[in-house]
Amino acid sequence: MAEWVPYGKVRGAFYLYVPAGTTDAAKRLCTEYRVPVTEIWSYHAVGEQMRFTMAFRSSETASRAGQARSLRSKTKSKAKAKTTGKPKATAKAKA
Repeated sequence: MAEWVPYGKVRGAFYLYVPAGTTDAAKRLCTEYRVPVTEIWSYHAVGEQMRFTMAFRSSETASRAGQARSLRSKTKSKAKAKTTGKPKATAKAKA
């Protein structure tokens, strides 16, 4: 836990990876020590592979993701509107 606090104070996003079955304890500790975590992921081994499952996403992150999605759709619709307009007539050079 003492290692999480400095990482939580970093300006960027803080993604916490914990073993499966410890996500509730990790979330409780982050709340208790006021560690701002962006997402908590749990992991477990399946054979020789590691599997990851998102266990928690902060509401602030979810709202930012929604804003980014709406911004992308607006820019796509503007770009589509520009390309669907009538083609401009070009003057042909005299030979």
